[in-house]
Amino acid sequence: YMEHIIDLVLFLVKQELAFCGHDESSNSINKGNFRELVELHFSRCSLEVKNHYKSLQNKFTGISKIIQNEIISCISEYLTDHITHEIKQSMFYSVHIDDTTDLTQKTQCSVILRYITNKSELVERFFGFYDVSENHTAEGLFNLITSLLLEFNIEKKLVGQCYDGASVMAGNLNGLQARIKEIAPNALFTHCYAHKLNLVLQHGCNSNKTCRIFFANIIGISAFFHNSTSRTNVVDSIIGKRIPQFVQTRWASRSKIVHLLVKEWINFKAVFGAIINDPKSSADSICGSVGHLKNLKSFEFAFLAHIFSDIFLITDNLFNTLQNKSFDIEYCLRKISIVCDLIKNKRNETEFLKIYNNAVTLTKLPKPSRNNTNIKSSYRILFYEIIDNILMQLSVRFKDTDRLIFLQLADVTKFKDYCGIFPTCALNNLIKTYSNIFHNVDKLKVGLEMLYNNVNYHNLPHMI
Repeated sequence: YMEHIIDLVLFLVKQELAFCGHDESSNSINKGNFRELVELHFSRCSLEVKNHYKSLQNKFTGISKIIQNEIISCISEYLTDHITHEIKQSMFYSVHIDDTTDLTQKTQCSVILRYITNKSELVERFFGFYDVSENHTAEGLFNLITSLLLEFNIEKKLVGQCYDGASVMAGNLNGLQARIKEIAPNALFTHCYAHKLNLVLQHGCNSNKTCRIFFANIIGISAFFHNSTSRTNVVDSIIGKRIPQFVQTRWASRSKIVHLLVKEWINFKAVFGAIINDPKSSADSICGSVGHLKNLKSFEFAFLAHIFSDIFLITDNLFNTLQNKSFDIEYCLRKISIVCDLIKNKRNETEFLKIYNNAVTLTKLPKPSRNNTNIKSSYRILFYEIIDNILMQLSVRFKDTDRLIFLQLADVTKFKDYCGIFPTCALNNLIKTYSNIFHNVDKLKVGLEMLYNNVNYHNLPHMI
């Protein structure tokens, strides 16, 4: 009987369904997922199990909240023990840490471990959520991680650590990754390339108040239409395209909005004008349209829209590359270098005048004020500041990418090519990165050559 109950608990947990209902009394028409599932399940079981279930109704049912929580706790304990046993048997492992805020506004740190099992399976195991609200500093996170990984021989077996780009996590001097590396020298720090590019654009584009206001207005335009079907219908009838939805963690969403806005500038003016002139429009729609139309008539708004549209055309291509070619480090490095060169090439008077004149064409040049008599000069300074900030962020965020050249050794798509030309640079990079792990270089090279010459791995479209 308890095996049946445990199976039902496992089902609800796997499907991430709530257990409790609002009203679990006997007269309720919906007693919650767990109780309803128990009744449904035992009504369709064998006669023996069904009769046993009925005989227990007034004695022990095993479906109280206390029993549910105890079963969940037992399952959690079993899984933790299983993961612990696997990690202790594995030769190496890496840790992936991130944090999120729950409904009670507490900061929960999630810990994921990645390793090879004794069955040669590459697995990722969720190790748990841990409340770090009281101490979210590098020191607090360091103490948490070391306490969790101490029993797993962290000094020798931890070979990788992956966190987000926040300074508390990735700071070179005082960050968590630096503290971990002091006790686990093999724990190479890596970070998602595409996320790095998001951070480049986030910090580069939010470097001054003018840019922050611009992107707040861009996000506002997207929200303005996505919050109303009637406004969306106006866009459909005039522009014929839906406004891209804003996604906080992806700068590509801002890019799509900016590109569409620049391409359909005149039509967007018509959209806001139509909403303002429509007698059926609500007060919110009219007020919003007046504000957005004012921005479209602003020289500064048009000037920034054209700057970022040009930059995003370059970075969008890099973003797609980093998403699809992340194991080909040399290729990624070349693309990053090309993007830096393309953005540098935009830092000249010709590019500035092109953008400046495009903005003048769409709007009217603002009149000089008492504090600013040279309009063109002030916008030239803004133009160069934006370019320089993005270039600086690209340099800082991607400066250590060449440390991961050794990942090419596991690129199955190149195994056929490696039969003719062995990836010596990648091997040397591996030895340099993990010098105290790989002692017999010749033996390692022979093993890789045998792997590369195995025709079963040739022409495969994936990585290993």
